Amino acid sequence: ETPKPYISSSNLNPREAMEAVRLICDPETLDASYLWWMNGQSLPVTHRLQLSKTNRTLYLFGVTKYIAGPYECEIRNPVSASRSDPVTLNLL
Repeated sequence: ETPKPYISSSNLNPREAMEAVRLICDPETLDASYLWWMNGQSLPVTHRLQLSKTNRTLYLFGVTKYIAGPYECEIRNPVSASRSDPVTLNLL
């Protein structure tokens, strides 16, 4: 069974359109894949969002209100999947 993930953030209060934010889906889990959701949907295609190679880390460049969230991450393996509580960035 996958653990319930949680999102840790480098900065929950970024200055709008100026600061980058790193979101990490914890815990690190072997043999599992990571998925991200924004507003309950898969991530939009935009130059402002970039995933790490493992998909565990999501980078947001120049956060605007359109990509402030809420974000959820999901840990999935062949047997089960668990989704985090949502996290929304507070733009300054």
